[in-house]
Amino acid sequence: MPSSKTNVDLANDFTLNWNQNQSEFIIQTSGSTGLPKSIILQRDIMIWSAKQTLESFINHSNLHQLCALPLSKIGGLMQLVRSLVWKSEIDIVEPTKNPLLTYLGNAVISSFTPMQLYNILTDTKSREILKQFQTILIGGGQISSDLEQNLIEFYPNTRFIHTFGMTETYSHLAIVTGK
Repeated sequence: MPSSKTNVDLANDFTLNWNQNQSEFIIQTSGSTGLPKSIILQRDIMIWSAKQTLESFINHSNLHQLCALPLSKIGGLMQLVRSLVWKSEIDIVEPTKNPLLTYLGNAVISSFTPMQLYNILTDTKSREILKQFQTILIGGGQISSDLEQNLIEFYPNTRFIHTFGMTETYSHLAIVTGK
């Protein structure tokens, strides 16, 4: 998937191929453990991963997601796959430091990086919007103790799940939950 396309373009391309029952998808690794490379993801394993995420992490019936991660990488792509497998709504925005600055939707599930959450907490309006989320997966890096404390203190009704994943594992590899 070329990175020059917008998240919406990437979502439309992927969804078209998914709906045509494409069985393999090529994605670029991040390069965090070596040089970036293209690998092939199997549709059936992506479906399995999406079902496992639902079973393991989501404890409510509203499955409406916000995707604010790049769809050219595994975190964002698996959010899209989850919406297709779960047959749920998904709002797709461009990845930014603070994706809630202009967000007007009503999603209750999202994935953010620690940097995105930090920037969300620095803006009054974004801090309020964050309260609508019931489940947030956090990936892409370590969480500072200050960020963790702020999330726990100011969002007691939100389930934050810190995950580590790799393209090669089709999403989550390890998790840390606080509640």
